[in-house]
Amino acid sequence: MDINERQAEKLNPGITEGEFRAILEKYGTIEGEGEILEQILKTENGYEIPVKEIWGGPLLKESENPGGDETPSEPLNLKVGDYIRYNVTYTDIYTGYEFTAENGWRVLNPGTDNGNGTVTGLKIISTEIPAGLCYDADFIKNRENNGLFGNWAGNVEQREKYANDYYTSGSIDNENMYASAGLRYNFGKIKFSQGVKAKANEGYYTKVNEKISGELAEGEFLQGGGEEVHNLTLAELNQARGVNDLSSIKSVSLKDGADGLFYLRGLEKYGYDSSSKPYYWLAFPDNIRATHLECMQYIGETLATNYRTCGIRPVVSLPSDFKVEESGE
Repeated sequence: MDINERQAEKLNPGITEGEFRAILEKYGTIEGEGEILEQILKTENGYEIPVKEIWGGPLLKESENPGGDETPSEPLNLKVGDYIRYNVTYTDIYTGYEFTAENGWRVLNPGTDNGNGTVTGLKIISTEIPAGLCYDADFIKNRENNGLFGNWAGNVEQREKYANDYYTSGSIDNENMYASAGLRYNFGKIKFSQGVKAKANEGYYTKVNEKISGELAEGEFLQGGGEEVHNLTLAELNQARGVNDLSSIKSVSLKDGADGLFYLRGLEKYGYDSSSKPYYWLAFPDNIRATHLECMQYIGETLATNYRTCGIRPVVSLPSDFKVEESGE
């Protein structure tokens, strides 16, 4: 729902602050102190607009909301690792375990509870590994200008943005930066073909949303209502673990909480055992070697490599009007 739609509604004379904030954050960032109506909206295209000029009506407390789709509900109290019902199914490429909408997705970033069954900034991550990617550093640069093979490598603007957001040292003009930015911003351009093997800088899958032939489209992972998908970054992993140094590549374990979410060996109930030994890529370059990406091993340790087929962990960002349903897992 947008501002104009809300203003046109005759049955609801106002909106709650949580709902109003969620709408504004679609267009930029809210900055300032005091009540939200005293703050400034800085839009993505550089405009600064006083919030009180956008909404002249009342802002209701959650308990005063008169009803409709925004009826106040009990706080969701989401935490990292909680299972969320999300209507995308898939088969894990390592174990063959089939994940449903009930157990295939878990909370990565709990976001901010809007008090009406929705959350602003909620991100979820696949429980296990729905697809794999064969990364070949020797050819990744070719992907920037070669649309025939997916064109998923990050271009110069994306590499600069990636370095600014996630990585503060090293050149942006090397193979691992092409790949890291591509995994973060060009996930939908990676070519994933159905099968058991992947070619250099291409991927594969077993089954996603009952799809068992052809190539995956970005929309397959957004089918459940998501608005954006990318591969897990090291910064997101560490933020979820509560690690202050978002560039740390120290090993993870069950002590990080969220049982088995990152330490995949902890997911025995889903078929992992000592013979599975899965790996998954992190959208993060090795900070020493220019041609190596970091991947996470099933035992919770990182490994730097310039050629390997490892799993992909899709991170899906959900819109602020997504009605959250916790699953029974």
